[in-house]
Amino acid sequence: MENVMKYICLLLCFSPVFAEIICDYQTQYKKNGKCCKMCEPGTRMVPSDCLNPVCTPCGNNEYMDSYNNETSCNRQPYCDKNLNFNMSQSPSPTKYRPCMCKTGYHCSSEQCFSCLEHTTCKPGEGVVIQGSATADVVCGLCQLGTFSNQTSAVDVCRPWTNCPPGFYENVPGTNISDRVCENGRGRYFAIAIVVITIILAAVCFIIYILKDKIKRLLLCNQKKPQLGNLLDQTEPKMKAEENEYNQDHLTENNNPLAQEEGKGEHLPMLDTNLV
Repeated sequence: MENVMKYICLLLCFSPVFAEIICDYQTQYKKNGKCCKMCEPGTRMVPSDCLNPVCTPCGNNEYMDSYNNETSCNRQPYCDKNLNFNMSQSPSPTKYRPCMCKTGYHCSSEQCFSCLEHTTCKPGEGVVIQGSATADVVCGLCQLGTFSNQTSAVDVCRPWTNCPPGFYENVPGTNISDRVCENGRGRYFAIAIVVITIILAAVCFIIYILKDKIKRLLLCNQKKPQLGNLLDQTEPKMKAEENEYNQDHLTENNNPLAQEEGKGEHLPMLDTNLV
């Protein structure tokens, strides 16, 4: 029983301390050992009774984002469009509204006192990390199979065109240009033209090399008919002369003159033998 009385005495002695500790520090503040009421967000306090304060709304371009016992509101920052900030939106009396760089710009420093234009990636480069209101663009070289042919702060490297069936790669792609595809029929036609041209050139070259032999061959072919005609003309003439010769040497009996003469000479010899 005696111990219980001691605890009761201690509780009564420290009750003022416990009264101060149980204040709601989010909506109240301590003053002269009392838990005083704070003003709501978006308002400020006019000096008045601690337990029933007078709160007035914040003015234009002012804000108060928490319960408070302040006599003045905070000022919203001024966003100057000449420094590449967006035009101020309708401010809220309960929220802080930071200045934001307009599209295509980023803060020049952590405090964002002004804005700088985003870096532009050159041809052969693409955007690796897109820029934001607080960070600049990050560029990177286009890898094999991709390209970029323009200066841009937003475009990434684009993949090369895939040639569809029936087409072939006429011009290979680079990091600054796309692959060029052409119809396969056109390729075959071009190949055929090249082959025909080569064949004709080879034939012309062979003719040029062998032109002397070809000329001699043509001349020989022209002389052969002339020689044949000459023989055809000579043969009848020779036969006519032969007939004429035979006519001159025939006897009245149409026998060769030599044969008749032979008889004449032979008969006297036979007569002589008979005698």
